[in-house]
Amino acid sequence: MARVSYNEGLAHRIEAACDFYVMPSRYEPSGLNQMYSLRYGAIPIVRATGGLDDSVVDFTEDAKRANGIKFQEYSARALAKAIRKALALYQQPDLLRRFRHNA
Repeated sequence: MARVSYNEGLAHRIEAACDFYVMPSRYEPSGLNQMYSLRYGAIPIVRATGGLDDSVVDFTEDAKRANGIKFQEYSARALAKAIRKALALYQQPDLLRRFRHNA
């Protein structure tokens, strides 16, 4: 089923049901979706730009406060590498739980 309309309640339920939320923006001045994702415990996978870079903490930046996965280069290769990191994180329940707690 496809829905071609905006439904705020449905949008929040979809994000709340995610384990990860992919947001590979080229430009993002503030970004709200990653904030919703953090609140729901859906780990954001973001390109480090604008508000995404400000609100998501990657493991390489601060292992104790990590709450998401960031990549720098705007390319399919960089995005694929970030997704592979997410899959590896998913295989480590204790670490995944810490990311969610930090989020």
